[in-house]
Amino acid sequence: MYSESAIVKHKVRKERQKIEALENAVLIPYDILCRSTKYPETLEVTESRQYRSHGLLHVSDKVYELSLKSEQARVSALNTNMLKVHGEKLIQGASDSLKSDNSLLSMWKQLIEEEIQVEAS
Repeated sequence: MYSESAIVKHKVRKERQKIEALENAVLIPYDILCRSTKYPETLEVTESRQYRSHGLLHVSDKVYELSLKSEQARVSALNTNMLKVHGEKLIQGASDSLKSDNSLLSMWKQLIEEEIQVEAS
């Protein structure tokens, strides 16, 4: 920022414009989003994890929608690729993989035990 080089100054200006565009279009203050969002449940999740001095920020509805669409595209591509690789054995392979995951099995058992305890009380 303190450079005398015209090239460096130009690059800094361009990068600053990008930052300002993000700050003005993507990152939205919580109080404004509370009044305008189509997805209020996302504000609760973000706010509960918000660290005032760290980097978790509220984003506009359009950014949220873009994230959802991007994630769906990623999952669809992954599923299509897995189907091409494994063919008709995909479901059985996935099932076997899940059954052999000890951490999932442990979580499942704990969930069932807690549910039984709730019903018993």
